[in-house]
Amino acid sequence: MSIIEKAMTRFQPGKEDKDHITPVISEELLEKNRHLQIEDPDIRIGDSLLEMIGLGGFPTTNNTRRIRNEYRSIKHKLLQNAFGKGADFHQRGNVMMVTSALPGEGKTFSSVNLALSIASEQDKTVLLIDGDVLKPNLLNTMGVTDALPGVIEYLKNEISDISDVIYSTTLPRLKVIPSGRPDPSSNELLSSERMKGLVEELANRYPDRMIIIDSPPMLSAVESVVLSRLVGQVVVVVEQDKTRMSDLKEAIGYLDDNLAIGFLVNKVVHSSFMSKYSYGQGYGYGYGHEAESGS
Repeated sequence: MSIIEKAMTRFQPGKEDKDHITPVISEELLEKNRHLQIEDPDIRIGDSLLEMIGLGGFPTTNNTRRIRNEYRSIKHKLLQNAFGKGADFHQRGNVMMVTSALPGEGKTFSSVNLALSIASEQDKTVLLIDGDVLKPNLLNTMGVTDALPGVIEYLKNEISDISDVIYSTTLPRLKVIPSGRPDPSSNELLSSERMKGLVEELANRYPDRMIIIDSPPMLSAVESVVLSRLVGQVVVVVEQDKTRMSDLKEAIGYLDDNLAIGFLVNKVVHSSFMSKYSYGQGYGYGYGHEAESGS
């Protein structure tokens, strides 16, 4: 059952609840999203993320092959930290946060593409969580224009069972938890014991699961710092020729030294960024403030 279909079965007309957000979903929208048409205007390589990354039965072109290989290079290091040799050195390595220094650098786009790439593995599942509770964009990036309940409603005890806000997608190994409606107490909710317990439960319930949290930008919201305390890995998205090094250093200065911190360079024209750490085109890797100093 797709995200849209699941929403339709959960929210039937005439059964509105003041504590829930009731999406209005037309048959036209349902058909439009039948195969999760996933579009993002930041990268103009195809009509959808599935097509762009060469998944979902779309034909493979030179562009899709290149992009798919780039994300493969990135995900293999992340998976090693979560389930392979690196797992011995990283607590909660299967829980990762994708963020950026400032808005507009492509963190949500990167979150979705990493999730799609990892979900293509035969022995891994992915749970993608929209943790950008102030300005959620995950569903919109995935082509779903309706508001769906998610993390906030669960943390406020408006929804007691987390499975009620875990949505299936057309990729059997990928599930999504939306952010829910914005709330002025989002920082306190994300730093609550209920949120901590939720992440621990989700991370430990299935041994093959990778959890990806799309976080707010580090310099725009304190919620990102709160979320970083729940994860073992952080991917910082950097837009080439736009992100200032001073902003990047300030952003990673808020992160714990023991986290595995990777740098994903978005909109790469040439791959000169942090070549000392690079192991895949457009990606670099370091630990804590070692990455900040470049030593």
